[in-house]
Amino acid sequence: MSKDLSFGTEKISRLLLQQAIPAALGILVLSVYSLVDTIFIGQYIGGVGIAAITIVSPITFLVSSIGSGIGMGGSSLISIRLGENDFDQSRKIVGNQSLLVLFFSVTILLLGFLFYDGILKSFGAHGVSLVASQEYFYFTLLGLPFFMGQMMLNNVLRAEGKARAAMLVLGLPAFLNIGLDALFIAKLDMGLNGAAMATAISQFSGVVLGISILLLNSKIAFRLAHS
Repeated sequence: MSKDLSFGTEKISRLLLQQAIPAALGILVLSVYSLVDTIFIGQYIGGVGIAAITIVSPITFLVSSIGSGIGMGGSSLISIRLGENDFDQSRKIVGNQSLLVLFFSVTILLLGFLFYDGILKSFGAHGVSLVASQEYFYFTLLGLPFFMGQMMLNNVLRAEGKARAAMLVLGLPAFLNIGLDALFIAKLDMGLNGAAMATAISQFSGVVLGISILLLNSKIAFRLAHS
């Protein structure tokens, strides 16, 4: 039996270690995004920049929870289908998860660009912090669909038993964000726009990595339900 589909044969203790440690590390490094942005912005911009991050970060994690919810719900079904050796249905579930992420991505982008001022004010932005938040929010908003995609793909890969690959989908982009922050903020002096752009690019790389793993090394690559 494939290593990735050995849930029915391995010892429970071994499976817990194989799955729990990479999952915990993957979630842990998510904090790197906000932490690194805060460090660089605190050093090169100051308190107003940190205020902007503080206002926008809850929005970011609220949206990412949608991707995580889609990933967890669909992955439970994927695990059941894989236990039945029903790869066809598993592929359809992944396809439908992808469509849901796409739907929410379009919706969030439209709402974000149309009502960004009211959204930021509802999270506490005002005066100088509102101006800074608007600057940081623009590229952050563009990256939110990729953040949702990362969270969805992370759960899908773990459902197939690819815990290390799932960890990489979250972990590598988080560390890429460190290098991009150093480039955009410290070297190119792009300020809050640079911080948000670094995060968006990093999240995009996570989606590219996750899709590549699914297409090249997975039995549950995308398929739409009606196909």
